[in-house]
Amino acid sequence: MKMQVLYFSKYGAAQKLAYAVSTELQCKCDSIPPAYPPENEKVIFIGMENFGSPAKNIVEFCKTLTTARVKNVAFFAASKTGNAGFESLKSTLTAKGINVIENSFECVVKHSIFGTGTPTDADLNNVKAWASDIVNSLMQ
Repeated sequence: MKMQVLYFSKYGAAQKLAYAVSTELQCKCDSIPPAYPPENEKVIFIGMENFGSPAKNIVEFCKTLTTARVKNVAFFAASKTGNAGFESLKSTLTAKGINVIENSFECVVKHSIFGTGTPTDADLNNVKAWASDIVNSLMQ
């Protein structure tokens, strides 16, 4: 199955989650904006850190996606509350006919003026299991 993991990570937490997913699924991992735009992907996993609203890079990237580029998108995030606020991104993609996987992955990572936390080993294991479950469901 053709897939990839893309992320935008200002503090490093989303990058760690993205690398865990790409290692588990043995697929390409790249930052947003990617070096090459996706084409004909079955699924793209999009990761971010959300300590407010989604970063402009993520919003702009989602606007470039079409059904020729991707059929399914799954979101994952590190946030300070566990509520990453994917609703506006989901609306953008569904309006274009792209299927957005309903169950997103979110883990709580504290962020302060002194820096940011990092996903725990349990978070990394959970994001891997989440991604594997999505791939398995799309293969059926």
